[in-house]
Amino acid sequence: MRDTRKDKAYFEGLVIDFEEALTETQEALDAGNFSTPSSRVDISLRLFQLSIMRAVAHYSYGTPLEILKQLVLEILPYRKQVTFYADKLPAVHQVYRYAFEQLGDVGEACGSYNINRYIYTLWWLSLLNACDIEKSHILDALKTIGEQGKDKLLDCIAIELGDKNRPMSQSLYYPEVYQNLSDAFSSDKNKQVTLLNKFIENWYEKLEVADWHGNHECSLEFEYTDYYTGYWSFEHALVADLLKIPKHKLNQHPMVAFDLIKNGTLLHKAEDAFKLESLPDLNNLNLHDIAEFTLNNNPNTIFKKRWQDNYVHCAMGLWQEIRKCYTEDKKCNFSPQELLFAINYEYAVQPYRDSSRESLAFFKWCFENLKTT
Repeated sequence: MRDTRKDKAYFEGLVIDFEEALTETQEALDAGNFSTPSSRVDISLRLFQLSIMRAVAHYSYGTPLEILKQLVLEILPYRKQVTFYADKLPAVHQVYRYAFEQLGDVGEACGSYNINRYIYTLWWLSLLNACDIEKSHILDALKTIGEQGKDKLLDCIAIELGDKNRPMSQSLYYPEVYQNLSDAFSSDKNKQVTLLNKFIENWYEKLEVADWHGNHECSLEFEYTDYYTGYWSFEHALVADLLKIPKHKLNQHPMVAFDLIKNGTLLHKAEDAFKLESLPDLNNLNLHDIAEFTLNNNPNTIFKKRWQDNYVHCAMGLWQEIRKCYTEDKKCNFSPQELLFAINYEYAVQPYRDSSRESLAFFKWCFENLKTT
C-alpha cells in the first residue's frame, strides 16, 4: 500500500470495480448500445479517463511498476478510441469534439472542466515515463494528444520525452497552478528544487475544481470521478524525474509520488539516525574487512521498518539501482544508509559470484561515496 487515507480492503474492491466498469462499458460500446455519435464520443472519453484512474488506484494500492506497466500500455488505445469516434461525428457536429479533446481554456465535457483532461494527460505521461514504456509508444501518445505549441509545460515535457521538433509555447493554460513547474525547466539545479517544492506545497489546494478533489470524504459515489483513487501529483514526479532531481532533495510531502522518480532514493528520517563506524583501509580492502564492517554497520532494521511487506522487492530494487549507478559511472546521490544497505546486500550475495574482485571494486566505490555524503 502506498496510500494512507484508505485501507487495503477499499483499494482491493476499487481496482476490481474499475476493471469491471471498463470491461462492461467497452462491451456495451462495441455492441452498439450507445445510439448517437455524440454519446459514443462521450463514453469513449469516460473510458479513457477511467483507464487512467484505474492505473492511479493501482499505484495507491501498491502495485509494483512492473505490473502497472501493462495497465499503462492499455491507456493509449482508449485515447485513440476518443479520436476514432470524434472523427465519425457528422460534419455539422465536428465542433462538438473540441469540448472532449482540448486541454486548455474555460470549458467542460461530460460535466468535467478542461483542466481535468489536462491533469489526466500529465498523469498519463508520468506513468509512461516511470514504467519505462518504449519511446515509439510515448511518441504515438504525444501525437494523439496533440496540443503542440499551445502550453509551455506540456511542450517542455514532450520535448524531454523525445518530441524534439515540437514548437514551444511561451504561455501556460493554467499558470496559477503550473507556473513553478514550468519555470523549473529553465532554471538552475538549486532553483529547480525550490520551484518543485513550492509547487507541491500548494498543488492540492490550487486544484479545488478538479473532479477528484475532496473525494476521500465522499460517502456516496454517483459518477466514476467521485471515487477516491489517491492524491498524488504525478506531474510533479514527472518533472522531477525528467530534470534528474534526486528524491532526497525534494520535500517529503505525502502527495509526492516518489516511486515514479528514478533518480536516487529517500534519505532516512530523523528517527532512523545511524552511527557510521570507521571505514576500512581502501588501499588494502579485502572480504575480511567487509565482514567486520558489516557486523557493526547493518541498517537492515531501518529498511525493514520502512518497507514492511515490500521489503524483499524494495531491497533488491535499491541494490540494483545503486549497482547500476556504479556500473554506469553516474554521480552518486544515495544517502549513507542506502550505501550501507548496498554494502550489506552485496556481501550477502557475494559468495554466489565467480570472483570477489568485482564485488571488492563495488565495495570500494560505496566507501568512497560514503566519505563524501
